[in-house]
Amino acid sequence: MSPIRERAKKILDAMPGGQIRSNDGTGNYTKYTGGITQEQLEEDWSKRKPGQDGLTGCNSFVGWYAAQLGAKDNFSLLDLYANVQSIGKGYAWVQSTSSRRPQYGDILQHAIPHLDVALDFEGDILNRMAAGQGGRSIGYDILMKVRGKSSYNFANLKGWLDIDLYFGAAPAIVPTASWLNGWWNVWDGNQYYYFFGSNGYVQYTKTKPTNNAAPPKYPLNQGVYTVTPSGELIIDWNPADGGATRETFSNARLGSTRMNGTSNRYAPLVATRI
Repeated sequence: MSPIRERAKKILDAMPGGQIRSNDGTGNYTKYTGGITQEQLEEDWSKRKPGQDGLTGCNSFVGWYAAQLGAKDNFSLLDLYANVQSIGKGYAWVQSTSSRRPQYGDILQHAIPHLDVALDFEGDILNRMAAGQGGRSIGYDILMKVRGKSSYNFANLKGWLDIDLYFGAAPAIVPTASWLNGWWNVWDGNQYYYFFGSNGYVQYTKTKPTNNAAPPKYPLNQGVYTVTPSGELIIDWNPADGGATRETFSNARLGSTRMNGTSNRYAPLVATRI
């Protein structure tokens, strides 16, 4: 384990074993959720309509955990991806794919509105530390170690914050070009949409953007790009589905609205400014 993951293990191992309940009278639940009390939970639940779950401590536990690790940013917000982007650390976000798995201590964003922390794998079963295991339906919340009920399925996660990347040095940003920023329609026999950010990062999705000024909410992958003096755009995508992908586009110059590209793994590409 890396030093930051060793620190994560010490923090999580120091927590009481078994269920930490919001109504058990020990004060542990309040401690590990950054101040949430049973009374606050009940007050929130009393205002909910039938069928609404209401407040739990899932994201507040993550916020407490991140602060113990030494994070200066607030990680108690449910939209982890948007949060990571907003603080300029998009490089620490890992999109969930079939070829990637979280490691010990990473902060997970689930496909449903839920955050928790990855522990270890038992074979193909992922263990997590998670609050939000109780709720309005039983009258109290629970923070506990959760063992997956079935083999790990990457589709159950949107992605995660890689704590090695977050607490490590930011990768070097190579020269970019402001004229490139925004959305491009990309075709290689299949339809893709690339968003080039001003910070040297590029993301793609298969969903046509509805807001030409905003990046994709949940990209399928992310990479870094550079524009060379000779007018080549080079994209290095994060490894996914069995390998790393580099794409090289020609005619990447001020005023360009169309670029032709090649890939080391896939078919030739054509990119057109949206």
